[in-house]
Amino acid sequence: MKRVLSLFAALFIAAGLFAQNVTPGGAEGITIEGYVSATAFFQNQTFAFGNGQEAEWAVPPVHASNRWFAGMDVRNTTLRLLFNGRKKDSQKWRFGGAIEMDFFGGYVGASLFAAQMPVPRLVVAYMDMVHKNLRIRLGQAYTPLVGNIPVSLSHLGFPLGAGATGWVGWRFPGIYMYWGLNGTEHATRIRLDAAIFTGSWQGPGSTTNFLTAGNFGSPQMELKLNFDAKKWSAYIVGHYDKKDLAPVNVVAKDSALTGLAAEVGVKFHSGGFLVQGNFYTGKNIGQNFGQMTQIQEIVHDLSSYGGWLQVGYEIKKVGFYAFYGAEKVNREDALACFSSPRTKQSLYNFMLKYDVSPQVSVGTEWLHSNATYAGSTDTSIPGDQMSFSVLYKF
Repeated sequence: MKRVLSLFAALFIAAGLFAQNVTPGGAEGITIEGYVSATAFFQNQTFAFGNGQEAEWAVPPVHASNRWFAGMDVRNTTLRLLFNGRKKDSQKWRFGGAIEMDFFGGYVGASLFAAQMPVPRLVVAYMDMVHKNLRIRLGQAYTPLVGNIPVSLSHLGFPLGAGATGWVGWRFPGIYMYWGLNGTEHATRIRLDAAIFTGSWQGPGSTTNFLTAGNFGSPQMELKLNFDAKKWSAYIVGHYDKKDLAPVNVVAKDSALTGLAAEVGVKFHSGGFLVQGNFYTGKNIGQNFGQMTQIQEIVHDLSSYGGWLQVGYEIKKVGFYAFYGAEKVNREDALACFSSPRTKQSLYNFMLKYDVSPQVSVGTEWLHSNATYAGSTDTSIPGDQMSFSVLYKF
């Protein structure tokens, strides 16, 4: 018994020794923030990008009638480190940065115990240089196509509609500029965002060794104009890139595939009322979750359009949110590129949430997907997910 007590005493002493304040190596300050997320879910169909917290659209084969299955998912859990440099009087620029990760990086192996060992995934990693109304960001960050984010407790790392009903954009290493065109004293603040960043594509070549078509041709480029007022905001953004579908060691004619996109988004919030959404149209931007995240490996344009709308109202601690999104891919183009492509998708989500405190929220959601797959005859695959989520923000 004395040995057990001595062991516990040693553990408490060690905890006290190691529970020290974090001191940065430079003159900056560090802020640690993020959230712990847990979702219990019930589904009657398999989803992509995966089941649980990353479900976006139903995939074949169709499950047997009333064949529901259940699970619990914590991969939305996110840790964010913010570095805030202290500017000296002699400096014109202030420096900072951020590192963020969640746990959608797969699992450790495929054993019986793998589901309880999700792998961390790098989300963003960048440094900032700030001077007055100008911010220059170097590293991996969200691209300007990423605009409004649907409110959800179950879909955080994979927002509602991502790659399925008009929510487009991703994060890439590159150079980003954010330039405030007027001061904070104006009722409507205007900001110009410009970015040039690395490309990405499914093939040919390695997707993780800088040898895919996305690394040949021109890099991805985006330009965005933002308007931000007290109760509303809006933006318009354009995208351009060019991919060379010939392998790295082959020179070929007519192997270029041009990616284009335009997107508009609006948000209005007053009191507890919120309405927001976006609409996009484009072609060949599967690397940004367009065309319902389908990547063609031939020189043939694949075009689509889609959008989503969310309405919400909160009174005291209770909130209700309704989401609808839809996307459509050109059917003839899709059949020329794939044997059984996704050509249409609609997504509904209804959420009732309760804020236990400013840091803790609980809620229940119903998500319904209806995806159409083209072929000799079109097949519609519906899918439902019921979920209960708890979110703790720190």
